[in-house]
Amino acid sequence: MENKPSSNPPAPKLVAKIYRRRSIPVRYREVFNLGTSVDRAWTNNNPNFVCPYINQADIQRETVALGQLLDITEQKKSDKRENTVGLAQANKAINKAASALRNHIKSEFVAAADLEPYYLAYGFVKNDKGRFEFPLDGEARKNSLTQLLQTMSLPNDKIAGKVFGLSHWQDLNIAFATGYTDSERIRSGRSVEVKAAKTQYEKLRKLLLKLHGLLAFIYEDEDINAVRRSFGFLRESF
Repeated sequence: MENKPSSNPPAPKLVAKIYRRRSIPVRYREVFNLGTSVDRAWTNNNPNFVCPYINQADIQRETVALGQLLDITEQKKSDKRENTVGLAQANKAINKAASALRNHIKSEFVAAADLEPYYLAYGFVKNDKGRFEFPLDGEARKNSLTQLLQTMSLPNDKIAGKVFGLSHWQDLNIAFATGYTDSERIRSGRSVEVKAAKTQYEKLRKLLLKLHGLLAFIYEDEDINAVRRSFGFLRESF
């Protein structure tokens, strides 16, 4: 019996979408651009226009303030990207050296009935699978490295003088501590700056909306869209 092709189309393949969070919403930059447009158009096209409720200097001041905050936020985004790469490299180096350190512990304390106290003394923690690793959490890893350096700094430590000994771990600790501290600082600073940008965006947008509405009242007998364009409002809504 001949097989006939199915009349039903094949089910579409589901493709997972990845949503990346922007450092700042697009609307912030759009309102900044609008503020810049209105500031320039007011100065160039309507230099003698006087409004009792708002003036060109107000628009300029709030636009400049928003622009500065947006620039700072974008710079912090770049700093965070560089920090993430540097911290990842430090963690990779630590994980590589950890393997060598475990081998040193096994060879130096081979006579011990239980190696766990030695692993713990050198900063390792026991994970869910019973393997001794350095913690993934940044703060916990920092504490583990401090413990490791304290142990290796003790007189006659058996591992301190080896290739992956005290000197090597001191360098790794500096790289990690610098990256981790910068990461915490950047994260804390960005939250403050993003909040400030949001406040300034709302302030400038409210000012622009006020001017947008006042123009309709002041020029009620004229083509309001043409008037608004002469003031830099290139779209009817924003």
